[in-house]
Amino acid sequence: MTNRHDRGTTDLPAPLAPPPVFFGGAFIIGLGLQWLLPPARWNEAWLSVVGAVAVLAGAVLAVWGFRTLRRAQTTIHVHEVSSTLVNRGPYGLSRNPLYVALILLYLGLAIGLGLLWPLVLLPVAIAIVQILVINREEARLEAWFGQAYLDYKTRVRRWI
Repeated sequence: MTNRHDRGTTDLPAPLAPPPVFFGGAFIIGLGLQWLLPPARWNEAWLSVVGAVAVLAGAVLAVWGFRTLRRAQTTIHVHEVSSTLVNRGPYGLSRNPLYVALILLYLGLAIGLGLLWPLVLLPVAIAIVQILVINREEARLEAWFGQAYLDYKTRVRRWI
């Protein structure tokens, strides 16, 4: 872990909204499309199992990520200044483990419930989060932590 150098305030824009807003919005739009344009549903029992496993994996990863941030005594909110660059636990495996957790939860719900339209919209949600949240977040982290963050980026992948 690296503590933030006192670099003062930054003029870099904060992410527009927390990632769950974008993923939740895409899922709700997908539910609306599912109702308006119902595709053939699949009711395979094994898909429910796959969905449940994905939801469980996402929940475990989310809890692990939140606990790691709490132990480092830094914020989980995208609009707040991070006090510490966390690079252990799930953050040693992915720069965005909480976003990976959201994707797993989203996938698990869509697959487990047999919903096609939310699955179709998942790449759109990921692209929006990449552009409106992650790019801004990474620019801010680079400004706050400098070379320590650049080194972290070379060692740890963005997703998995």
